[in-house]
Amino acid sequence: MAPLRRAGPKAARGGSSPGAELARPRRPDSIKKNQVHHESQRKWLKISVVGSSGLLVSLLLWSFLNGDDGVTEVLAHHNEILHNRFIEVTCSEDYDSHKRFEGCTPRKCGRGITDIVITREEAEQLRRIAEKGLSLGGSEGGSCLTSCENFLGVCWQRYILHLILQMQKWRQMGLSDVPSVTELASILDLHSGALSFGKHFVNLYRYFGAKIQDIFSEEDFQLYRIKKNQVHHESQRKWLKISVVGSSGLLVSLLLWSFLNGDDGVTEVLAHHNEILHNRFIEVTCSEDYDSHKRFEGCTPRKCGRGITDIVITREEAEQLRRIAEKGLSLGGSEGGASILDLHSGALSFGKHFVNLYRYFGAKIQDIFSEEDFQLYRDVRQKIQHTIGQAFDINISSMYLTKPTFFSRINSTEAKTTHDEYWHPHIDKITYGSFDYTSLLYLSDYMEDFGGGRFVFMEEGLNKTVEPRAGRVSFFTSGSENLHRVEKVHWGTRYAITISFTCNPDHGIGDPVFL
Repeated sequence: MAPLRRAGPKAARGGSSPGAELARPRRPDSIKKNQVHHESQRKWLKISVVGSSGLLVSLLLWSFLNGDDGVTEVLAHHNEILHNRFIEVTCSEDYDSHKRFEGCTPRKCGRGITDIVITREEAEQLRRIAEKGLSLGGSEGGSCLTSCENFLGVCWQRYILHLILQMQKWRQMGLSDVPSVTELASILDLHSGALSFGKHFVNLYRYFGAKIQDIFSEEDFQLYRIKKNQVHHESQRKWLKISVVGSSGLLVSLLLWSFLNGDDGVTEVLAHHNEILHNRFIEVTCSEDYDSHKRFEGCTPRKCGRGITDIVITREEAEQLRRIAEKGLSLGGSEGGASILDLHSGALSFGKHFVNLYRYFGAKIQDIFSEEDFQLYRDVRQKIQHTIGQAFDINISSMYLTKPTFFSRINSTEAKTTHDEYWHPHIDKITYGSFDYTSLLYLSDYMEDFGGGRFVFMEEGLNKTVEPRAGRVSFFTSGSENLHRVEKVHWGTRYAITISFTCNPDHGIGDPVFL
């Protein structure tokens, strides 16, 4: 949970507690020690990346500009028609490090080329499908695949494959912020709906809705289903060399930018955005933070850790909650990159300050929200509270909702004041003394709705990250055993709800009530 450093309005809305006091976090020596350690790590990581990037460029330039890349035989000329040409080669050992599937995992390896499986008419139809889809968007990178003649002929798949292989190698080295290959070209994915759109992506099915039916037909999808694994290849080596060298230079520039100006040190992903987790729990040793506060038997953490689940809150519920956040935040919003909406106290980001939305907008609130909105909020809070109780073996009746509990909206807008700097490392128990258990419910998808913005647990020598996914709940004990931060959002908009619990009934608050 990112710390909020502005003082919220005093008026309460529902429950018995006053408005959330959004205090400035205190920075303990343990954070400074970790920061020094990570600064040292970053220094050597930057040096390593710069050196390896220079070596990579040198090798690529040498390989692609000196000689014929070692190619002395053309397997398939562009002006010949091949029936079925197959060259068998010895299988590598790569498959041995993965689970084998009898009758499928390669035991016979090789490469094949054919011109008789897909007709030129079918290829032209598929090209028109691509042109129709990509006409809705397209990358600003200048490498558009809608016209094969504008890029690498009909051989652009080789370029994509080359970059994918490079990306896999870099990610295996832990460079998890390397930009996706699809940021360098325009793509259309009929499966997920991913469509290049300027410098980002959109989901074409969500973004364009019913308009899609006017663009594509059932015949388009039927043709794609039949031919999806069979693609006609041709070779234009000259343009391939130029494109690979140029894109490699771009990749190096992006790498340098990412590691010199971005977030690093993340070496393990606890939860990928494209996986569905049932109940993943990692137990950690409890810190001494709880000893300086009154202990409540059966609630104050004796078992500490962090958990992630995707099965407690549905994506439909997450979408409804996101709409509630959008409605509320449409009334205001920060001038910087981070805005909050607190339905309990009424705190709403407004320019460089806060207003109490219940006082400021009065009866207009009844036109914005509904009783169903508040009921959904209460239902979701109860589900999360039960999940935390089960994970930490505590009776949920001894847990109390505490402040601040709020919606957050984060985008890439430059911070205007220190209030907008959500990315600093912090400890919830120190920032907000009442916190014993913290949870976050994500309302948008990493790499689809936004880039950056991952949640990072900071540990000496090994940071661990959670990639947001709509409906994903991440929860943890609030002490310094879970020092954390949020990466800066690089593009798009990240929505989430922070819901926190205390063991001290004096710090409890009630659910918000719609009047």
